Amino acid sequence: MRNPYQLTGYTANGKKTLLGTFDKHGQAVAEMRERKADPRNVYSEFRISKVYQWQIIAYKPSGAIDIVYSYASKAQADRAFEKLKLDFGKLEMQFIGGVNDD
Repeated sequence: MRNPYQLTGYTANGKKTLLGTFDKHGQAVAEMRERKADPRNVYSEFRISKVYQWQIIAYKPSGAIDIVYSYASKAQADRAFEKLKLDFGKLEMQFIGGVNDD
């Protein structure tokens, strides 16, 4: 999965700004620490969020993972699950976290 973490900055008056998306949580943490240390920093609060909340894992007949699909909402994942059942023998749906998970 690409770019599953977003870093958001909040100013003292509540303005929210997306500061970047990152493949790994550690990358988002490093960016947050760098911004906090910058004397020009205007953000009073930072949040790291997972972009995707649900995954559907589709398996090959051999049992190996074929492909992983990611969805932002349970409703999207449910609809996709029903459609994918026709194409794949075994599917698994997982909750992987949500927006505003730190």
